[in-house]
Amino acid sequence: FLDLGYVVINKAYAQRGVIKLLTETLPTEIVFEDETHVLFRVRRNELPPDPSSLLAASLVSRQHYESGWSRPEQEGAQSFRWADQQRSTLLFRRPSPDAAYLVLTVAPLDEMTQKMVAHLDDKRMASFDLKPGWQEVSFRLPQGEPAAVERLELMWSSIRRGSVRDKRLLAARVSDCLLYTSPS
Repeated sequence: FLDLGYVVINKAYAQRGVIKLLTETLPTEIVFEDETHVLFRVRRNELPPDPSSLLAASLVSRQHYESGWSRPEQEGAQSFRWADQQRSTLLFRRPSPDAAYLVLTVAPLDEMTQKMVAHLDDKRMASFDLKPGWQEVSFRLPQGEPAAVERLELMWSSIRRGSVRDKRLLAARVSDCLLYTSPS
C-alpha cells in the first residue's frame, strides 16, 4: 500500500461504501471524527509484505500501475493492461533488499515493432527493441532501499489506434512485472 499513512473520508461517502471498503481492505484505526469527516490511521506494521510480482490484471496490483495504463483486459488465457500513453509508470517497493532484477512480460500492439526505454526514478536503466508477440525483458536494478517507493517509467516510441473498431491509442501490453534476487 506504498506510503499511505492516513486517510480522511467525508462521511457523505459512507453510504457509497467507501468507509466499509477502506476498513475491510486496510488495517486502520480512527484517530479523529467529527460530524462530517473521519480520519483513519493505517497500521503499517499489519500491512501484507510487498509483492514480488505485479500481475497487471490483479486488483491488488491496481495501486502499482500509476499512470498511462488501461483497465485490465484478457485475450485468451493472457491477462494484461495496455500502455495507452507515450509514458507509462509503475510504482513499487522492493520485496527485499536482495531484489536486484526487474523482469517485464510485454507485447507491442499487433505487428508493430516498438522501442521501450525504461527509467527508474528518473535514471535511464535500459532500452529494448520489442518485436511482435509476447517477450520478457529484464534489467538490473541499482542499489535501493526496500522501504522506498520507486517509480519505473516506460517510454514508448510509437502509439497508435488499436484497430478500425478500437479507437484507443495503444503502445504495448504488459502482463507482469517481477522483482528477482538473481537473473533467471
